[in-house]
Amino acid sequence: MLDIYKYSENEKKPIDINGLIRKIVKFINNQLKIKNVALDLHLQSYLPEILGWERQLHQVILNLILNASESIIKKGKIWFTTTATEDAILIEVKDNGKGIASEDIAHIFDAFFSTKKNTGVGLGLFVCKGLIENHGGTIAVASEQGRGTTFTITLPFKHS
Repeated sequence: MLDIYKYSENEKKPIDINGLIRKIVKFINNQLKIKNVALDLHLQSYLPEILGWERQLHQVILNLILNASESIIKKGKIWFTTTATEDAILIEVKDNGKGIASEDIAHIFDAFFSTKKNTGVGLGLFVCKGLIENHGGTIAVASEQGRGTTFTITLPFKHS
């Protein structure tokens, strides 16, 4: 499955992460409003571009938004934060949903593991992790049941 994404775009191109996030938010915002989920963007005013495959990063960010919105029971919020360090861009996606059980955290990126007992197939976060690693980056999760979840993506400016 990762090979499909790996070769769907031949060459890496410069990507404006904030622009990509805004495009995805514009695309999904109405759907979130219907579910009573608000988005709060805290995007650093200037971020260097990264080299990567836009379609892959689009898929990762969209998946994290959808997962976050599904974890929110009635009314909630998803926060997006972008910042730059000396050599990487950090993307933080935080929600105030139901959170992930501590015993599930270690398996959250495993293939076919899902906390969505009746609807999930367990490939979304597995694929996300592979796509981020394909960019030379990392993805981490922190969660507390009943309080929400935060995913942090680190993408280096240059990766060959």
